[in-house]
Amino acid sequence: MIGSMIRTSLHKHLPMLFNPDPMDEISRGGKLSVAYDKMSKLGIIQKIRETNDKMMREHFEKTCGMTVSSSSSMFSMSSMMGTALIVLLLAILFSNYSGTIQNTFCA
Repeated sequence: MIGSMIRTSLHKHLPMLFNPDPMDEISRGGKLSVAYDKMSKLGIIQKIRETNDKMMREHFEKTCGMTVSSSSSMFSMSSMMGTALIVLLLAILFSNYSGTIQNTFCA
């Protein structure tokens, strides 16, 4: 995704030197087969397949009971970090606006 954004911006600024992103060509009326071939040559398709295969394999292993889910501790850790960040941001916002709210209702 980042590579696509970089390729698009490079093509926008230097179109003579850089080809457009293959997915952008489809929206301009290009053929899907040509875009697929270009993405395959750039290595994009292989990365997507690798990610999808990993996700499908992990799902299969979990649903069939072949692995013990150890990722739940990681999920709970990321959930705790996200919750702590949200609480921290709300505390900062509340401390900034508490004087304003207090002055509005108590004046």
